[in-house]
Amino acid sequence: MSSQQAKKIMYKLIRLFNYGLFWSWNLIFCIVALFILVPYVVVVAINDAMLGAGTWGQAGYALFIVVIPIVTMALGVTVYRRNPSMLLKLFYGFEMPVVFLILMRLILLRDINPGMVHFLFNIFIAIGSFFFLSCIADTKKLKLLALPYVRVILAVITLMTGCYLAALMLPFAIPFFISTIKVLVEIDWLEVLENFFLFPAIFFAVVLGVYSFSLFIFLPFAMTYLYISQFIKEWKVASKQLNMSLVSVAVILLVVVNIGTFIVVNQQSQQHVFNALGEITDQKPLSIEQANYFLEEKGSIRTALVNAYLGAYRYVSTDEKSTAVLAAYKTALGSSDYTLAKISQAFFNAMASPFLYDGKDFRQDKAKAAVMYKRLFDTPIEKAEKHAIIDAIQATWEREEMAAGLINAANRHVLVTEQQIWVKAVADTAQINIVQRLENQTFTNQEVVMHFSLPEEAVLTGLWLSDDESKPRKYPFVIAPRGAAQQVYNDEVKRRVDPSLLEKVGPRQYRLRAFPVLAKNCERSSRFFYIRHNCKTDPLFVEYEYTTTANNDGSWPLPKLLEQRNLFWNHSLGLTLNGQKLVKGETWLPEAFYYESENTQRKLMKATFGNTIITAKPRVLEDHQTQHNYTDFIVGILIDSSYSMNTNRQAVTRAISWLEANNVNYDLYSCNVACTKLPNKKSDFDFLSNQQPYQQLSLWKNQLGFDQYNMLIMLTDKGSYELEKDNNNQLIMPAPLWLVHLNSELPYAYNDNMLEAIKKSQGGIVGSIEQTFLKQYHRKQFVEKNKSNKELNNSIEVKVENEQINDRNQIIPFAITDHYLWYAYTSDNSNVSNNNEFFTKLASKQWLEYLAVNKDTNSLPVLDELHSIAKENQLVTDYSSMLVLVNDRQKQALKGAEAKDDRFDREVERGSEDITSPTDVFSVQAVPEPEEWLLMGLVAIMLGVAYFRRKKNQELLMKVAV
Repeated sequence: MSSQQAKKIMYKLIRLFNYGLFWSWNLIFCIVALFILVPYVVVVAINDAMLGAGTWGQAGYALFIVVIPIVTMALGVTVYRRNPSMLLKLFYGFEMPVVFLILMRLILLRDINPGMVHFLFNIFIAIGSFFFLSCIADTKKLKLLALPYVRVILAVITLMTGCYLAALMLPFAIPFFISTIKVLVEIDWLEVLENFFLFPAIFFAVVLGVYSFSLFIFLPFAMTYLYISQFIKEWKVASKQLNMSLVSVAVILLVVVNIGTFIVVNQQSQQHVFNALGEITDQKPLSIEQANYFLEEKGSIRTALVNAYLGAYRYVSTDEKSTAVLAAYKTALGSSDYTLAKISQAFFNAMASPFLYDGKDFRQDKAKAAVMYKRLFDTPIEKAEKHAIIDAIQATWEREEMAAGLINAANRHVLVTEQQIWVKAVADTAQINIVQRLENQTFTNQEVVMHFSLPEEAVLTGLWLSDDESKPRKYPFVIAPRGAAQQVYNDEVKRRVDPSLLEKVGPRQYRLRAFPVLAKNCERSSRFFYIRHNCKTDPLFVEYEYTTTANNDGSWPLPKLLEQRNLFWNHSLGLTLNGQKLVKGETWLPEAFYYESENTQRKLMKATFGNTIITAKPRVLEDHQTQHNYTDFIVGILIDSSYSMNTNRQAVTRAISWLEANNVNYDLYSCNVACTKLPNKKSDFDFLSNQQPYQQLSLWKNQLGFDQYNMLIMLTDKGSYELEKDNNNQLIMPAPLWLVHLNSELPYAYNDNMLEAIKKSQGGIVGSIEQTFLKQYHRKQFVEKNKSNKELNNSIEVKVENEQINDRNQIIPFAITDHYLWYAYTSDNSNVSNNNEFFTKLASKQWLEYLAVNKDTNSLPVLDELHSIAKENQLVTDYSSMLVLVNDRQKQALKGAEAKDDRFDREVERGSEDITSPTDVFSVQAVPEPEEWLLMGLVAIMLGVAYFRRKKNQELLMKVAV
């Protein structure tokens, strides 16, 4: 055979190989796409995206996996039908890289980090450049458009990508070829041949799978060869047409810029921040060096801590645990204890830096970042960075817990579709019921949480759950000790069983939790397309009831939403009042509403509790005047030193200016680790602490004391309830304690110790310094005005001829609220009747609060006494919560919790979630041998065949049964 004939034969074999490689894989893909990808992946992904069960990004990736091969096959049939060399370039230079990248994006879903953005940008530009240069640029129509300089620049990009892929593959080259030879030698070919005859269909499927897999194995080698070859070709052409000195400078500049960008974007600062800050704990103050570093670099510190917290969602492995190269050497040579193996692993880690987290362990660094963030920024990272965390979770296949934590404040899982307001009014008191229809928009059960506030003259009196619209109060409430109710609720959420909990978590704040809002329920087609259809949502109806007094303008106040988790609403939300449609705004509920009822003019009201009579006298207009003399007050003012107060600097300055303008006698203090007295008129403050308000108040009292003051104020913000500690010593204040939440930003909850300190001191919470002095002035006037029995009797207008008063000294002026002055006295007259049942609820609340102030609430019998009153009158109080139970097992669990000594001990709801993390891809724990991969593939296919056969048989049996 002549050399000419040999060349012709080789040429034909190469052409045949190119045709065979391109069309064999694409035909296999067509079969897989037709029977697997389209019905079970693409259509399902699009269907899930339309229903909200998946993202449109995932659906787009799934669609592109099918579209790209179809496009390349169309080009192969038309443009390159007679050009097999171009088919190979199209296959390994364009089609396979794009399909592989999409597969990796779907399988190894991650939140894209800056290094990954740079990598993907380069590789997609390189793929596009190769496609343009090899398939389009030389066509007659585009020759004029394909300028030589542009072609060289695109070729350089393909060269850099090819070299980068070669660098990634190089560490695996030696172990790969050794392992391949070992596999070929160790395989029992006779057994393989025997299996071919015993299981021909399965054997054929395995061969096709191995064949397709091997094409992906050789993809990086082929891409490297094709991309570098394309550069060489373009360089040769350019050398004949262009000024190569200028071209060389441009090429060097492009390479240097790209390498520099690679180095810069792959710099991770979390370890530098950890080392610079050193050890940080809640108990230890920041050193001068730590504080200065934080103040100078807080922006980069925040970025670093978020990156550390989300490391597992942004990177596929860590520097320490990336041992894939060492594992490959161990598989090939029986050991990885070779200098070459270690150098190869280090080189691979450097090249793979866009995929690797700089650190030892994801979990350890995540926990460390959470502690540092909380300490430095005075808020949980889940609360402050919830949007970044949600985005990272949604970029992976991971999901958060069903319990609604802090990050769920950014979620839109449960839609409020309808709100009903039902009101019954008597004079200036009313019972208001709010019914919400909740519909889950996801395919997992969800918990909803609402924090809201009510006026100080309102009290919650009912809670109901229902999954049946025809039975709106299907599951009624019980009154339980607050600690027992919380324990049972949390236990039932873990069991995924329906409970609901309504708690008082502040002087005016309440927390409503309900679980579960049931997932969407869809039928699934068992035929060709495995899609969801006929989706139905089983709504959850949540109803709560409160009693309140009217506003001064005759309107009725509605709850004010402070925070919601998993809840959202849109313009289609319907709102009705006693069945009549109302105009709905953008907010959750209007601030108030008007309702045609009896005259809402206030009048003297009475309620009886045994032989105790509660009387409420309407406050006259003069009580609400704002111009008063505050010189009698000697005030100690603590300025919250926590970091979050930085946003309230101007509000602090305005408050101090108001004190000066009103000639208030005051002293300023600041407490971090130690308390210091500040000069008056101070305008420059250091807000660096993460000490919570209760801790700062404890330091203030223990270190300095404040017996000289008749009023205590803390200027603070809405704070971070989740950072409060559970077991603080009880704080007893010698004067009324007022928390001034600047800019009227109320926290959505307090821990129970803070709530107790405010109540026992007879202070309160307000939104401005002006309100503080106005309320305290009125309280002071109320007490002084009623010092004598004569004045007292005149003030409450008691007609002693109709009532037998046991002891006039027992007439107690016990409370002043926005609209009423409250008195209590004893009487033997059993004929004294209540004005109305709604007022009785309000009177019960005020009397219970008075008893809680004047009794020892550290005593369990006292708490039981207060709870029994709340239970009798069906009220939510500081010590009693409402719990909805749906079965006998839950009721037994509540009985057990109510019998414990800690039944009134409530824990702070931290809101943190244990979210699953993606798999660490490069961390090799146990690497299967090559022949084991083949065996696992064979077993998987056999199980699949058995499953579908069994499913088919079951369907036939069901048809026969019918």
